[in-house]
Amino acid sequence: MALTSVGLFCCLQVLFLTTTKFNRRSGLYFWSIIGVTVSQICYCIYVYLYIWILKDAKPGLTAGFMVAGGLPYVPFEFLMLYSRLHLFLASKKVLRLVLALIVVEWWLIEVPLAVGEILTIVYPESAQMAILYDLTAKIEAVVYTVCDTFLCTLYFFQVKNIWGDIPMKKRMLRHVGFMNVVVILLDSLFMVLLWTVNDELSSGISAMDFSIKLLVEIYTLNTIIEACRQQREAANQRNSARSMASIHMKVDSNMEFKELDKKS
Repeated sequence: MALTSVGLFCCLQVLFLTTTKFNRRSGLYFWSIIGVTVSQICYCIYVYLYIWILKDAKPGLTAGFMVAGGLPYVPFEFLMLYSRLHLFLASKKVLRLVLALIVVEWWLIEVPLAVGEILTIVYPESAQMAILYDLTAKIEAVVYTVCDTFLCTLYFFQVKNIWGDIPMKKRMLRHVGFMNVVVILLDSLFMVLLWTVNDELSSGISAMDFSIKLLVEIYTLNTIIEACRQQREAANQRNSARSMASIHMKVDSNMEFKELDKKS
């Protein structure tokens, strides 16, 4: 229960930071963060209900929180990465590929997993259903980890290509790379736990694991904002330098014309 509580606290912190720090609330990135955070909160509530409070009692309520917590989480998380790639001007082919990956992964992996979870909760006495769900969950963990690793790697190289000459480029690239490594390690931890430990422990750690990923997302966002600010300042400085050079050229040209007039 302590691990789930840590996860719930992280989600509430992310929700507070998102709703108070964002000036624009109409973009895909903002609503993706809201969606994935609310989804993770529902998952934490599901863990509370199913593992410690209700267990097999009131399966409809438990299944409702489980679906609300599990089914939307992955597409919302991947849409955050998609919107970040869009922010860094990824090519249309790359964006279409990522969008297709999100849709295919959701329909072929997440939806069957959600159906299996519902059937397992509604029919807890069915051994065959439990075995099928366990296999589906393990496959989902592997596919999800592979997709998330691919998207994080793609995002890192896109950032590396687009930033250009920013004063703190190397430090920020290391920061983004470190954040991506943390995300991949958290995904790998989830996959390993699902294959090795019991449901109670894996559910509690998963609730904390994916909530920490949301905090990592907030810190990554701060890095993006700082990079964009520095790039904008560098562009303004270059424009100012060009304007000053143009003014000096005009002044020098006028002075030359005046000297020629005097000589003539």
